[in-house]
Amino acid sequence: MTAAATASLARRLEWLRTSGILAEDGGVHAFIDERSGEHAYQYSEITGYFLTLTAKLARFQGAGDWAPQAKRAGYWLLREAVQPNGAVLCRKYATADQGEG
Repeated sequence: MTAAATASLARRLEWLRTSGILAEDGGVHAFIDERSGEHAYQYSEITGYFLTLTAKLARFQGAGDWAPQAKRAGYWLLREAVQPNGAVLCRKYATADQGEG
């Protein structure tokens, strides 16, 4: 990988860490709702992509701080997204009434 590509990747990973898109519980927020100014929901598909990315980063860069991120994302998917019948929720809304309409 070239120095420019490495620097570009580093900037993007730093954005991922600092943008506020990552929830403390391991999920990944989808967007900020213009009405409330808050994150409307956590998105299981994006959390899955994040899990894959962080697991790969942990493998290639050593465990570092990516391995705990990957584990939190995996636990979030199991705890919040996978349903007892095996279905997977697409979105986990911050409040019950946000999914209406």
